[in-house]
Amino acid sequence: MNSSKLYSDSPNPTRALLSIKPTFAYAILRGEKKYEFRRSIFTRPVDVVVLYATAPVRRVIAEFEVCSVISQPLQTLWDRTKKFAGIGEEYFFRYFQGRVYGHAIEIGEVRPYKSPFCPIERFGIRPPQSFVYLDFDLGIETDAHLIPVPPTILSLFPPLLFKALKTSRDT
Repeated sequence: MNSSKLYSDSPNPTRALLSIKPTFAYAILRGEKKYEFRRSIFTRPVDVVVLYATAPVRRVIAEFEVCSVISQPLQTLWDRTKKFAGIGEEYFFRYFQGRVYGHAIEIGEVRPYKSPFCPIERFGIRPPQSFVYLDFDLGIETDAHLIPVPPTILSLFPPLLFKALKTSRDT
């Protein structure tokens, strides 16, 4: 099953706030991770994902376009996404342990926010365990195609994260 904004009949983009571990959030910002994997997925079309980096960052840092949502048996999903999964095969299968099917959100254009923010302070929304639909326009200024990642975002990531990223890419 594939779904994307192509299947949405709404003129306004549908957004979902996703909680993503900082290591993966950073890899998405750098363009190294083109798929975000989920055990459960949206029940309605989502055009834009608003990216909340979990602890220790605890900020909404960017948004990205959803190209498609791929739902397939695990081996098929891995074979299709592994080149830009941003994770290793062992981690992938451990994450989906006990499942037959998995879901991959194909990441399109990534737009970092100029000023990362706490969703509780800004919108009164607690960061979700997985995701929550956002039925309003965020009114956030973005930096489309901003490379390198803005210092306002980089400063939120602890130095140990960068060391972990470098180590995981080198092995």
